[in-house]
Amino acid sequence: MSKAQDSSLDSSHQFTVIHLPAYYNEKGVVFNKDYVVGIEMRNLQSRYTPTKDDIIKAEKIFNNKYNEIRKTNVDTKTFFCRWVRQYVGLIDNNGNKNIIVQLVDNTKPRIINRLFGKGWETSFVIYFADPYPGLGIPFRINIDTGEMSDQL
Repeated sequence: MSKAQDSSLDSSHQFTVIHLPAYYNEKGVVFNKDYVVGIEMRNLQSRYTPTKDDIIKAEKIFNNKYNEIRKTNVDTKTFFCRWVRQYVGLIDNNGNKNIIVQLVDNTKPRIINRLFGKGWETSFVIYFADPYPGLGIPFRINIDTGEMSDQL
């Protein structure tokens, strides 16, 4: 099988960079199961490293559920095309695969680099809204049930 067809991700590092041009223009960063995220996750049984197929499932659910959760009406592929994705996988207490998808607005890279510092793309961003609300948005997506929440 060629590298392009391989749906697994290299988990020998703390993270893997992923590109999914069908969903967004920026890069995505998949953190492996051993990466210490520094956030509390409810109903956490264990962590796992998501595969490319898992990430694609999460992106499809995100595109289908975002407007419902946020009570808005935007074209998610267009609106979020310049947002970097950060992915963290976990297994919940019911044995379902969940992915925390952290979106970071990278439409103005200079502002982001100034706020978060160099290398922010490969460190999970723990972001508090003030003074720039809306730069980072986390979601929890259950790829087994299709549910999505802004509660981690």
